[in-house]
Amino acid sequence: PNTLLTYYIQDIGANPSEAISQSLLLARRGVPAVVGPVFNEQVLAVNSVLAGETIPFNSYGASAVQLSNGTTYPSFFRTITDDIFQARAMAETCRLFGWDFVAALFTTDFYGQSGRTSFLNQAGRNRIKVT
Repeated sequence: PNTLLTYYIQDIGANPSEAISQSLLLARRGVPAVVGPVFNEQVLAVNSVLAGETIPFNSYGASAVQLSNGTTYPSFFRTITDDIFQARAMAETCRLFGWDFVAALFTTDFYGQSGRTSFLNQAGRNRIKVT
């Protein structure tokens, strides 16, 4: 009762510079928290603005392991698991099917490289060779 909830919805696409611009705007408006952005690259950009303002922000899609570092990303939270858990599940699936040599494709962006590193680590622990 007697609570006013105000929200702003912004479509920033996949552009990190637009994410910074919108974050600055939200910080100036005095928002108490932000939901989004979705991509790892955007989270890196938004952190540079919101962490300095101690505005918490939550991503429903960013999974890079680096974002779990609470010292570097003190205001960041996520609703999905990071790449380590996803990579562990992929490696265990390979092991379950008896695959000891697999080919893996990754994108060259931050998301793909974070996933690649996590999967290679987990595959190595399960004695799975990756090409």
